[in-house]
Amino acid sequence: MRLSGHFWFFPWPPPLRRAPAPCLSKGRYWGPTSEIDNAALMKLALKIIDPEGELGGVGIWVGDKKQGSYSTVYFLQLITGDKIAIKVPEVGYIERWTPEDAYNLHSEATTMRSFRERCSGFLLPEVYAYSTNLNNEIGASYIVMEVMEGVPTCDIWRGASTEDIDEQNVAQNGYNLLESLAYSMARLRSMQCRKTGTFYFETDDNLDKPKIGSIHTWQDPSDINDHIDDISIARKIVTFPARLSAHAYFRPVLVKKWGDDLDVEMKGALKVTLKALECEPLARSSKPETTEETFVLQHPEFNLQNIICDPKTGEVTGIID
Repeated sequence: MRLSGHFWFFPWPPPLRRAPAPCLSKGRYWGPTSEIDNAALMKLALKIIDPEGELGGVGIWVGDKKQGSYSTVYFLQLITGDKIAIKVPEVGYIERWTPEDAYNLHSEATTMRSFRERCSGFLLPEVYAYSTNLNNEIGASYIVMEVMEGVPTCDIWRGASTEDIDEQNVAQNGYNLLESLAYSMARLRSMQCRKTGTFYFETDDNLDKPKIGSIHTWQDPSDINDHIDDISIARKIVTFPARLSAHAYFRPVLVKKWGDDLDVEMKGALKVTLKALECEPLARSSKPETTEETFVLQHPEFNLQNIICDPKTGEVTGIID
């Protein structure tokens, strides 16, 4: 799962988490996180998967590497046939790492562990280990997790017939995908909360009683056009405290997004949108028997490439990032 993409308790849409602009300096954006030495990756994997040294320091190798917008994922395979993934965020090196990034990674990893234990119907990978400290074998923050077998949903949803799958099966796979995905997503409602925000666990030993903490995200600094070389590098941290209502959550999000815009149309759009917050159904998200609002988990990066499915049947096998 994406480093700054943990599960959030809040209504749609998520706050100010834009896709990165085309980076003028990929070296600065990724730093050393995109080219970690294979020996370091294997050393980390063996420490986690084989702490007793039964493999004798061998029997593991680095396979594929995939890179998204915000992280690099290294895939390693053991001689036993098991596979693991080491996900390293693009900001996971000393020049870019912040306390807010560490908070986000901790929340993501522990939320995955807690939800996997408490909700068997939602197909999350097992988290073997994680580190918010850069002083480790690979010199970067990471999450080490189980590899979910399958292909990205975009290969099925937009797929064409092949030698193995005819046109009729392509359509059936689409139905299977939607049905299994709807079942999985419905499981998110099993964890409800009285506030918007993020899960935060004080220790890894007690994943049953999380606190609800702030949402930490970021946007471009207001003066980014004055130092164009820093596009996608410079970040302004934006923090949204836990809130007790949808209105209290949405208003500051909208004001921060459009409040500084001098365009007359945007100011008009903001005024109309804020007025809409006072109307049903946006005014309250409470159950009939209470006036207190209730929120459920939401995946902040819910898109086709993060839904893994069986290429032959279309059924969901995992939800990542």
